[in-house]
Amino acid sequence: MGEVVSENYPSASELDELANSDYQKVRDAIAKVKAIKEQLPPAYSAKKIDGKKAYELARKGEMPDLKPAPVNIYSLDITGIEVLEKGFAVDFDCECSKGTYIRTICYDLGSITGYGAYADSLRRTVNGQFNVKDAFTPDELQKMADAGDFSFVRDASETITFLPEIKLDAKQTKDIKFGKKIAFPFPVEVKDEERTYFRATSEGQLIAVVFPAMENGILTMRIERLYAHD
Repeated sequence: MGEVVSENYPSASELDELANSDYQKVRDAIAKVKAIKEQLPPAYSAKKIDGKKAYELARKGEMPDLKPAPVNIYSLDITGIEVLEKGFAVDFDCECSKGTYIRTICYDLGSITGYGAYADSLRRTVNGQFNVKDAFTPDELQKMADAGDFSFVRDASETITFLPEIKLDAKQTKDIKFGKKIAFPFPVEVKDEERTYFRATSEGQLIAVVFPAMENGILTMRIERLYAHD
């Protein structure tokens, strides 16, 4: 937890007024934030300034010179509102473009309503072609390993079986988690009519299911399925 520098909670009468209006003030703020086309990144972010990350400068007590960046917020929908011992919490789903900061969305909502706000928790459920609905947990994968069943169903008619293993180094593991394309580590035959799948692992953990593909004359590791890890 960081240091609390200020607090501004709605009073009991304000909470009653909010509830009686079905939190219209919050819903109006959501609509305004959804229309935002530029966003100022947080000081404690990985945004690079002259080759250095903003949070590295902020931790040294320096003020990063951040510029607004274009963003697209495609949807911003409230899924729940809960009154707490102090103030209230708003749960929302957001579909947005790359480079959008949820912490900044929360800050903007707090500024518009006048109560202040911060992000208490965040869960990314979709990233490009990857969806958390398609992921296995580490416990599920361990049960599969214990049963000797290294396979998963991609749809009702197709089962993909884990075959050879590719061991990733630290950089490859980081890159593949971010969906970056990396070179395939050894030569294999690429067939247009079928794919050959491999287990990509790091320190004994299954990171992804991958297959080789030729892209611009380079043998590349393509991701079929990325797995969730804590």
